Amino acid sequence: MPDIIERHEIRVPLDDSTIVFVADSEDGRLCIRQERTGGKASDVCSIALANPQELKGFFQGLRKMLEVLGHVPSVGSPPPASGR
Repeated sequence: MPDIIERHEIRVPLDDSTIVFVADSEDGRLCIRQERTGGKASDVCSIALANPQELKGFFQGLRKMLEVLGHVPSVGSPPPASGR
C-alpha cells in the first residue's frame, strides 16, 4: 500500500495578491508564496521541520491569528495522491 501524503494550504487574500502557506507531510516543508493578482507567483520562503507536530502547531496558530484579525482563511483541498 502506498504511503499516505498529507498537504495543508491556507490562502490569505490581500488587496493586490494572495499569500499562500503550504505544508507538505512528504518532505516536512512549509512554503510561503505570494500570488499577485493578474501576475505570477513568487516564493517568499521555505523551511523544513523534522517534527510534523510543529507544522500542525504553526497552522493552528496561524488560523487563530487570522481569525482575530477578521480573516477567515480558505483551506485548500489536497492534491490527488501520487503513486509512490
